[in-house]
Amino acid sequence: RGLVAARAIRPGEPLAGAVAPGEAEVAPGRPVLSALPEGAVATRPLAQGARVDADALRTGPAPGSAVTVLVRSGALAVARPARAVPCSPEHACALLPSGRRVEGRYVDGRVVVEVP
Repeated sequence: RGLVAARAIRPGEPLAGAVAPGEAEVAPGRPVLSALPEGAVATRPLAQGARVDADALRTGPAPGSAVTVLVRSGALAVARPARAVPCSPEHACALLPSGRRVEGRYVDGRVVVEVP
C-alpha cells in the first residue's frame, strides 16, 4: 500500500487532496510513501492511479525562484536573499550570493538553516 494519484495531476500542482491511499507496484530501490509531506507539489505529470513516490514531488520553493534564507545560531538570526536549488523532498536548499549552498527546512516562505 502507498499513495496513488486520485486524478490526473499536472507538474507544479499541489498534491493535497489529489492523492489517496491505494495499491501500487513497488519498484526495487524506490521506497513507498505512506504520508504526503506538507505543501508537496508534483514535479512531473501523474496519471490517475499512478504511484506517488519521492521523486514525483517536492516541498518548498521551485528551483530558480527567489527565497530568503534565515540562518539561526542560538539567539542570533541572519536573513539573506538567495535562489532556490533542487534538493531532496524532505529539505529545502538554496544558493547564497557568495556561492555557498545551504540546506534546511522550508518554513513560512523561508529556508531556515539551524547552525549548532
